[in-house]
Amino acid sequence: MEEFLLRIKALVDALASVGESVSLQEHVDVILEGLSQDYNSVISVVESKFETPSIEEVEALLLAHEMRLQKYKKKLLSESASINLTQAPITNPNSGLQMKTESTNQPNQFSQDVDMEMNAGRNTYRGHGGRRGRGRGGRFSCV
Repeated sequence: MEEFLLRIKALVDALASVGESVSLQEHVDVILEGLSQDYNSVISVVESKFETPSIEEVEALLLAHEMRLQKYKKKLLSESASINLTQAPITNPNSGLQMKTESTNQPNQFSQDVDMEMNAGRNTYRGHGGRRGRGRGGRFSCV
C-alpha cells in the first residue's frame, strides 16, 4: 500500500512540476480508483464525507485497513492449517481390512464377504434378464 501511495504522490508531484496541478479531490479519486475490492469499506467511508479528507487522513485509513487485512489473512491461514491437521485421515495398518490390489488376480476374502452380506436374503436378479424396468409392470411414471 505504501508503494502504491508513493507512486501516486510521485505522479501528482510530476504533474505539478510541469504546471498541471491536481486538486485534492482528483488526488483522492485517483487513490480510491486504484484500490481493490478489499478496500471497499474504506472507499465508502472516504466517499461518505461531506468534505474531501486530506491525503494524510486517506493514507492513514488505508494503511490501518491494510494492517487489519494482513492480520485477518494470517489468522485465517493459521486456522486453516490447524483445521487441516485435525482432519487428516488416520490409517491403521493393523485394522485387518485388506483391499484389492492390481497385482493379485484373485478377489480377496473381505470383498467376497461384503458382497455376500450386502445381498443376503435378496434376489439380485443378476444374469436373469435384469428385471428392473422391463417386462410387465416395469413402467415408471412421474407423479
